[in-house]
Amino acid sequence: MGEPTVAQSSLSISTSAAEVRSVFELFQEDDFYAQFLERGFDSSRFAGAILTQDMATSTTGSDSKRRADPSDLPHQKRLGAQEAVIKIEAGVKQLDDELSKQVVAHHEELLHQVADVRELERVLEHVRDGVNALEDGVSALQLSVREPYSQLAASVGELERVQAVTDLLRRTFRYLSLAARLRELVQEKNTGTRYLPQAAICLRDIHDLEGEQEQEDDELMQVEVVAEQLEFVRQVYTNTINTASHLLNQGLSAHNQTDVATALQVFHNQTDV
Repeated sequence: MGEPTVAQSSLSISTSAAEVRSVFELFQEDDFYAQFLERGFDSSRFAGAILTQDMATSTTGSDSKRRADPSDLPHQKRLGAQEAVIKIEAGVKQLDDELSKQVVAHHEELLHQVADVRELERVLEHVRDGVNALEDGVSALQLSVREPYSQLAASVGELERVQAVTDLLRRTFRYLSLAARLRELVQEKNTGTRYLPQAAICLRDIHDLEGEQEQEDDELMQVEVVAEQLEFVRQVYTNTINTASHLLNQGLSAHNQTDVATALQVFHNQTDV
C-alpha cells in the first residue's frame, strides 16, 4: 500500500481536526468541563469547593450547615465529590479514546514526523559539531596569534626605546662637539673679531639641535654633561651679539667696511637664533 497523497493527508488531517474540535466543543458546552478549559483554572480551589459543597450538603443543623460560595462553583451545579470524580473520569476516558483514534488515524504521518525529527536531530548534532570545531579553531588561532603578537609588541617597544636612546646619544655627541668647537673659537679672541662669524654658526647649530625635540622635558637638557655646557653657551651667545652690535655701530661711525661686513655676517649666521 503506497504512501498517502497530499490530498488524502490534507483530507484526513482536516477530518481529524474536525473530530478533535467537536470534542472540545462538547467540553465547552458542558458547564462542568468548560471550567477546565479556562486559563485561570485553579485545581486546589476547585477541589476545595467540591469538598466544601459536599460537606455542606451532608451536614444538618443551622449551626453546622455550610453552603458553598456560588462564585467558587459557577459550573458544578452542586455536584457532590463522588459525582464530580465520576464525571472527571468519564471526561478523561473520552479524551483518551479520542487521542487513540487520532494516533491510529495518523499512524503513518506520525511515523514520518518521528523520522523527520530524528533526521533533524542528526542535522542539528552535525551543525553543533561544526560549531564546536569552529570554536576550537578560533581558540587555537587566538593562541597562535596572541604569543607572536605579544612578542612583536615587546620587540617594537624595545626597538622604540633603543631608537630613543640612540637619538639622544647622537644629539648629545653633536652638542658636545659644537660646544668644544665654540670653546676653541672663543680662545682665538687674540686674533681679533675674525672668530665671530664661526662662533655665530656654532651657536645657530646648537640652537637647532635643542629645537629638534620640542618638549618641555627634553631629555637632552637633562643629560649631565650637556647641562654643564648650558651656562657657557649662553654667555658666548650674549657676548657674540653684544660684540657684533658694537662692531656694527663702530664700523658705521668710522666708515670701516671690514667691521660692518663682519658684524652683518655674524647677524646673518644667527638668523634662526
